[in-house]
Amino acid sequence: MEWYALENVVQEQSLEYLRQRIHTANSPEYIFKALGWNKSPQFNRAEIDEFVDYSDLNDRRLKEMEIIAGACVNKDSNETVILEIGTAYGRATKYMSLNAPHSKIYTINIPPEEFDEGGNYTTFSLPVDKIGVEYRDMGCENVIQILENTLHWTPSMNHIDVAFIDGSHDSDFVYQDTLKVLSKCKPGSIIIWHDFNPNMIYQ
Repeated sequence: MEWYALENVVQEQSLEYLRQRIHTANSPEYIFKALGWNKSPQFNRAEIDEFVDYSDLNDRRLKEMEIIAGACVNKDSNETVILEIGTAYGRATKYMSLNAPHSKIYTINIPPEEFDEGGNYTTFSLPVDKIGVEYRDMGCENVIQILENTLHWTPSMNHIDVAFIDGSHDSDFVYQDTLKVLSKCKPGSIIIWHDFNPNMIYQ
């Protein structure tokens, strides 16, 4: 797991700045310590710990949710804005809402009619009624669904406190999504990537 402090990164706008500040943590527990988080997230472990294929080895889903929900519960306030790129069925979204009930949560997903424009590594296309079905079934009232391709989308919120980038997995999309999120971040904001490898960052 890689993490870095976002402090001053908006001013720097430098990927080299990020490279120099990457640290490796062996478990979510160490990330909680490093960031001073003291609230534990809530989620259904049996649901999150589901094993689908080899990518789920080493408690991958569980560790991801500990960080995603952990960021939400420790940042939650009436002023907090959370952004998720890549709603899919809305499982992560519902746990964001559960752990940040006072926050405003935006979640964006590519509409099915534009799926072919979503890059080569977009996991799957869903019909509109299935996008976000899990958070809607849970009755989450602080979630705002956006149906757009992030290639053409510009964030309209004034700031972002927590972002989870998990849309198209193509490098170009991840890079552009990151720049868009960074433009709305402030010192202390948190960005979580589903695809982040510091050795593959653009030169």
